[in-house]
Amino acid sequence: MSILRRLFTSEARVRILNLLMTTTDSLHVREVARRTGLNLNSVRRELENLETAGLLTSTRKGNLKLYTADQKSPIHEELKRIILKTTGLGDALKT
Repeated sequence: MSILRRLFTSEARVRILNLLMTTTDSLHVREVARRTGLNLNSVRRELENLETAGLLTSTRKGNLKLYTADQKSPIHEELKRIILKTTGLGDALKT
């Protein structure tokens, strides 16, 4: 079991953080679900939780709500480093 999986009890939360901390793109809920392979409702719930926690920000573009990692969060850089060290580095290198 990965370190992140032990720190965060939600597999969905780990996958979403991994995705959004390793990209600069702003992503819509359905795109996050597609890239992570998660259920749309789980993605919606976790995105709301992470935004409320101050780890993500959202913007509106027409009807779309786009999410991105909040670079102003006081723990953004530390969390990004943890993700890259534990799970995200391989995925980042693949892309």
